[in-house]
Amino acid sequence: MQTGLSLQNRLIQNWLAMLSEAEPASSLIETHISWVLLSGQYAYKIKKALHTDFLDYSDPGMRRFYCREEIRLNRRTAPDIYLDVVQIGGTLDRPSLSSGPVLEYAVKMRQFDIDKQLDHLLEKNHLTQEHVDSLSDAISNFHLLLLQSYEQEEPSRFGSPEFVLERMLENLRELKVLLVKPDDLTLWEELKQSQLHEFTLERDKLENREKNGFVRECHGDMHMGNLVVVNGRVIPFDSIEFDAQYRWMDVISDVAFAFMDLLYFGKKSFAWRLLNHYLEQTGDYDGAPLLRFYASCHATVRAKVHLMRELQETDENRKPVADDAPYRRYMILANDLLKKRQSALVITMGLPGSGKTVFANLGAEKLPGICLHSDVERKRLFNELSDRYSEQSKYEVYDYLLKTADTLLQAGMTVIVDASFMKEGNRTLFHKLAQSRSVPFAIAVIAADMDSMKQRLLERKERDDDASDADVDVLMKLQEEWEPLTEAEKPFAVEFVNEGNTGFDITSSAWHALYDKLRIQTE
Repeated sequence: MQTGLSLQNRLIQNWLAMLSEAEPASSLIETHISWVLLSGQYAYKIKKALHTDFLDYSDPGMRRFYCREEIRLNRRTAPDIYLDVVQIGGTLDRPSLSSGPVLEYAVKMRQFDIDKQLDHLLEKNHLTQEHVDSLSDAISNFHLLLLQSYEQEEPSRFGSPEFVLERMLENLRELKVLLVKPDDLTLWEELKQSQLHEFTLERDKLENREKNGFVRECHGDMHMGNLVVVNGRVIPFDSIEFDAQYRWMDVISDVAFAFMDLLYFGKKSFAWRLLNHYLEQTGDYDGAPLLRFYASCHATVRAKVHLMRELQETDENRKPVADDAPYRRYMILANDLLKKRQSALVITMGLPGSGKTVFANLGAEKLPGICLHSDVERKRLFNELSDRYSEQSKYEVYDYLLKTADTLLQAGMTVIVDASFMKEGNRTLFHKLAQSRSVPFAIAVIAADMDSMKQRLLERKERDDDASDADVDVLMKLQEEWEPLTEAEKPFAVEFVNEGNTGFDITSSAWHALYDKLRIQTE
């Protein structure tokens, strides 16, 4: 039986009435492409019989296919939410589940608290660091699983530079058609030039990433409204099922979506915390130079989507679109992501237990920037403990940190390198790197009393939750081998005192001194 929109609507209303008999609190949510019936602990999502430029749900067979696709894709990240595809049978006036003849298909889902969606938590200022870390865990674990299977299931053209350019220009054209205000059109032109310039700069990297298997079948729409907290964990849901081109992308593009949306909500420190946590877990620093480009493209998409909704709502209400409407803020963000950059290089210097890693993580959120942890990368480079601390392995770790920092600096990032830097020679190498890239340089000297450092190392060993292998014996050994700052290095140094359990005072004068050396303008 063919069910067009009018017949679908009749079916939905009658089914809602029947569900309400058993569950009076049953309700209906309607979007531009679907209906969602909420009843008891379940939700039933029915796709509208539509055929647009970007999707085709016009045929019942197509709707069944895309219901199955929605289950397949979303079970990767939200298996407890996406349950099954169900048949709606019976008659239009008396529909029922799993009976014949089949009238329609629905995605059966387990209901969740929509107040726990991250966009709602952000609006109420209830999003926490723990939520951000949980989100990073969810994305990185998802991507690592994708990358373990290199076998391509779709044409690789989705990740080619030509296809990325085509999608970028298409989004820009679709946005421009909706714009009327002269200021918006001027901003659009600037945004277009910025994205074209960035694409040209990064074209070779886009091609290399596609060739090396980083273009995978991702989520594709990871904004804050498609992330929800369930049982204390952040769960991505509502992956794009209706067209493969919207979800086949570089994995760094997937995380760039969430990064961008946190910036939109004014949570810069959370955005950089998410990114750093993700990079630490995946080690995908090679993809980081593409982050701003992809984030800008995603912000353009969000601008287009919001403007379409706002025009529809204002037309219905006969009111003009507000000057500070979301679409314009997304456009400004899309442009700023490519225009506003602050590059600098910071290295830490301190003994085990002084708090270098704590400082580096905090600095990555405050400056902001990308943090490279020597202990994390040492374990990534050398699996066996016996291989990690030879003179050759120490050289290889610092060489890796140097080359990775250089890649990030060239991409316009501020970089914080978390390592002991006890040898003047290693400090000199990084200072020369900063000079070669014409970026500000600083040495964050992390100081603590011996009792505090010993106590932290003992507690860390008990917790067994740190990447560092150092213990009290290592601390005592390194103290004897320490090479203090030379007179030539002292002008670049800022001391941060971290004694007892006080941590790093974010209002201390040391932070302002660091900003001054890095020529960073605070907000």
